[in-house]
Amino acid sequence: MRVRRSRKKAKSTLHAYLQDFYSKDGGVTEAKLGDYRADVLKGGTVIEIQISGLYKIRQKVKALISMGYEVKVIVPLQAILVSSGYTRKKDQTAKIFRELTYFTSVFPSKNLELDFLFLKELQLWKKEGRGKRYVVPVGFLKRDTLPVEFLNVISLRQPYDLLKLINVPTQPFTSYDLSRLSSISRRTATRACYVLRKSGIIKRVGLQGRAYLYQFSEPPQTNSDTS
Repeated sequence: MRVRRSRKKAKSTLHAYLQDFYSKDGGVTEAKLGDYRADVLKGGTVIEIQISGLYKIRQKVKALISMGYEVKVIVPLQAILVSSGYTRKKDQTAKIFRELTYFTSVFPSKNLELDFLFLKELQLWKKEGRGKRYVVPVGFLKRDTLPVEFLNVISLRQPYDLLKLINVPTQPFTSYDLSRLSSISRRTATRACYVLRKSGIIKRVGLQGRAYLYQFSEPPQTNSDTS
């Protein structure tokens, strides 16, 4: 029987660039902390760069916080993609709430900061032609891009920082009302209601037909700056 060798997953160009960027001024990359390796360690702060799948680092973040570290998670978002022949703008609201849906057991937490980093990125990947079909070469990275401009950062530290991401009605509302007010899909609005409820910002107060009715748990707080 042939034994399959395990290979360390290659980091994307984007991840490597951001790791180098955040490790400037004394940061240590790939620092060993217990059973984990930190992307960047700066003093008592661990910086983790997670391109996709916040759920993948839930246990890691919890463990690092329990060790006494402050943890900053960087989530790069492709706001503008520049490729050969076109430039495309993307609204990443849906992705943000999709990621947060699977991270409510971690955020909000003391000593945790989530930074959603909006980037203009240059597409790097290439495809190889074989016969009549284009196939993905071995080692192909779906999102292998290079940042060309930092556009904005939305930092989440406290539950009410989530209101930087979405407009929430001050009166009782359904997910449908939220989708109309914020011009997002019904699915994204449902996820947003889930995240806001799990974070303690809103609560269920009844039903409107077959839809849950929500309202603020407390009077809305004023947001801080988004950068």
